Amino acid sequence: MEGRLENLEMHVGYLQKTLDDLNVVVLEQARQLRDLTGQVALLQRSLAAVLAAVQESGEQEDTPLR
Repeated sequence: MEGRLENLEMHVGYLQKTLDDLNVVVLEQARQLRDLTGQVALLQRSLAAVLAAVQESGEQEDTPLR
């Protein structure tokens, strides 16, 4: 009976360490996801600004000179 209890305690300790390790990974991935989400938002704003500038430039070229 004593041996089984020790085995269970070792198993629980192993599972706790695994859970802690996975938690570290999940937290790091959450941080990376936040960072990437911010970068995508920045790229979207930059692209929108570039597209607006290109469109405005094209409209100016089509305007006849007086």
